[in-house]
Formats: sequence, structure tokens, C-alpha cells
Amino acid sequence: MTTTNLKGYVTVYLALTGDDRVSFTLSNVKADAADQDVFDAVNAIATLLTYSVDEILRHEKTNLNA
Repeated sequence: MTTTNLKGYVTVYLALTGDDRVSFTLSNVKADAADQDVFDAVNAIATLLTYSVDEILRHEKTNLNA
């Protein structure tokens, strides 16, 4: 079996008032991008937004071939 890492995506949740949250997605995140680089990029974007980052989820994709 061979595996191929594909580009993934990141979902960012922003804290609103109370328990409310809103999210946005960053697509085409390279599989070999370091977690710290992804974290830094999200935080750089977050400085332009009104609400603070509540959670960052990284979704990686892999293709499995027989």
C-alpha cells in the first residue's frame, strides 16, 4: 500500500459573545506545512478580525492506494 499526502484545510472558530461561535475555513493547506506555521498564519489573520480565536482545527487528507 502507498499513501499520498494531499492538501488539507484548517477550520478556525472565533469566540463571539456568550457561548456563540462563528467559523471560517482556510483551504489548500500544504501537507508538509509545519503546525507552528499554520498557527502563526491563523493568528496573523485573526489580528485583522474583531473576535478572538477560540479553536483551530487542522484537517489533513491522505490518499491510500493498494
